[in-house]
Amino acid sequence: MNSLVIQIQEPSDLAQARRSAIEAGRAADLDNDSVNRLDIVTAELATNLLMHAQRGEIVLTTPEQHSIEVIAVECSPLPADKPADPGVASQDLALTGSTLWLDLRTLRAQSQRVSAYTSTHQGKVISALVQPPWVERLPRTSVISLPITGESVCGDSWAQGEVSGRVLYMIADGLGHGAHAAEASALAATIFNGAMEESPDEIVRRMHKPMKATRGAAVMVVSLDREAELARWCGVGNISGTLQAPGGSRGLASDNGTVGHQTPRIRIQERPWFPTDTLIMHSDGLSGRWRLEKYANLLSFSTAAIAGVLYRDFSSERDDRTILVAKVA
Repeated sequence: MNSLVIQIQEPSDLAQARRSAIEAGRAADLDNDSVNRLDIVTAELATNLLMHAQRGEIVLTTPEQHSIEVIAVECSPLPADKPADPGVASQDLALTGSTLWLDLRTLRAQSQRVSAYTSTHQGKVISALVQPPWVERLPRTSVISLPITGESVCGDSWAQGEVSGRVLYMIADGLGHGAHAAEASALAATIFNGAMEESPDEIVRRMHKPMKATRGAAVMVVSLDREAELARWCGVGNISGTLQAPGGSRGLASDNGTVGHQTPRIRIQERPWFPTDTLIMHSDGLSGRWRLEKYANLLSFSTAAIAGVLYRDFSSERDDRTILVAKVA
């Protein structure tokens, strides 16, 4: 489930964003009413970016089937000294550019969840989740997964699942880029989906032999155990993981190697995990230099807003990149 990015720089981009959102909604099996609401949300956010940001992007993601998340990313805020548009500040209004107050009530009326993160110097990130009203549970995970510039397919894959009181996540980064890398990472995801009853290290071991016929991949599997309050994981290669809490972060280290080729050590590791922790995993298309403590209160916002900020400020167009943010509580 790859994401899609639409640059918003000129009026024709609005139509492209709306077409892309409608196609994504239908692919996610949204009903007609939800597709119509998704169209309204996308148009509202894209128009906002066009009118009030020097450069912006609409990111469309599918956190789960029957769900589409629209993330509006302000990449180049307007100058701070430009006069503000008229408006009255309230909890229903968000500053989405140095000059604009966006009425979030419009978004809330058309979506199941809205989150707007404002940073004075870096710009704003607004996310809106659209899904049919009969889907009772809101997604706990947001993922942005995009290919390197020039490729139509992403060499990364991700998957998630829940079994026996444990919530499991996986990211695989196929060696290189393009279709062959995607083949390797997709095989890792398929094996993960069929082996979630196993421990993370056993899941990775099951991947190793079948993936010898592919380019191989860097893989991390994380299991969050509610009853034991433990995070257990197995990482091989350049996938990064961390447990974030207001008081600091705890890293999830990977060992060197490539699943399907050289794996000197496949082992399970564990550390305490609390339901209030936020899990962040990513491939090496995202710089490891990010520090959430530099973003005031960001952890209190939605997983989509967190993923959008990391994507905007630390991802590289010169590599496939996948960013997974999960709040299990």
